[in-house]
Amino acid sequence: MFLWISLDGEDAMQSKDKIETTTGQAPVTLYNAVDRYNMLVREMEGIEENVEALKDSAHPGVFDIHIHFSMLKTAATGAAEKFEKGSIQKLSSKDLRMLKHLEHLVFELRSIVKEACSELLPG
Repeated sequence: MFLWISLDGEDAMQSKDKIETTTGQAPVTLYNAVDRYNMLVREMEGIEENVEALKDSAHPGVFDIHIHFSMLKTAATGAAEKFEKGSIQKLSSKDLRMLKHLEHLVFELRSIVKEACSELLPG
């Protein structure tokens, strides 16, 4: 049995459907928060490799990508104290909402970096 907590005041089932269609994943819950955070850390490591490959490009947008990535990395590092220790008893709905938003930003940056790599990197 799952307890759906609506994080933004919407009906729980509508919120669940909306989240699953926008991210392609189940909503963040207390049961999966630590796993989802670890998945984000791995995703950030993959993005970092692509960002490093882009750094030699002279395109002005590459600097913006570096800034965006460094801010996301700082946010993920700040969230580490909540999620890496695995103490789900101390997580609040605010922490789950923050993780949901961080996840959205990481996926957005991933698509931007993927597009930049396809346009700016040879072959």
